Amino acid sequence: MNILVLEDDPERHRHFRRGLFGHSLTIVEKAEEAIAHLQRTKSWDAVFLDHDLGGETYVASGPGTGYEVACWLEENPLHLPTLVICHSLNYAGREKMLRALESAFRRSRRSPYGYLHNSPLVWMRLNSILEMLEARSRGGKSFTREEKDEEEREEREGGEDHSNYLDL
Repeated sequence: MNILVLEDDPERHRHFRRGLFGHSLTIVEKAEEAIAHLQRTKSWDAVFLDHDLGGETYVASGPGTGYEVACWLEENPLHLPTLVICHSLNYAGREKMLRALESAFRRSRRSPYGYLHNSPLVWMRLNSILEMLEARSRGGKSFTREEKDEEEREEREGGEDHSNYLDL
């Protein structure tokens, strides 16, 4: 999966790299950098948006924040990714970004950043969602991690055929 992350905290960069290992990850620290990347390619599968940038915390929405990127995406629907996650701890800013994206996005997740990096289970679930989106975009069948594990176990034991699984 091709993933763009707007995040200014180097510690959180490490969490994203670790949590989304195996995906093509581009991390930028400024709203204008994120918009430039979005303009250059339309092939982003997922975008993570932080609201407060430049070391500032709990700032009002405006230029130079994740809100600027959310507004740009809303105005440029050809550049919409499949999945957007607003991960800012700034509740008011995150809600404003989500409202800006509400009409434009097919899928949006509300998840403050603390939930992302503090729980391995959330990273596992997020990776499962990304795997399903990737399979769907390629026209292939999508399986949850549990279904994949079960399929592999049954294949080792000479189990049943799974060719009748439904596409998700």
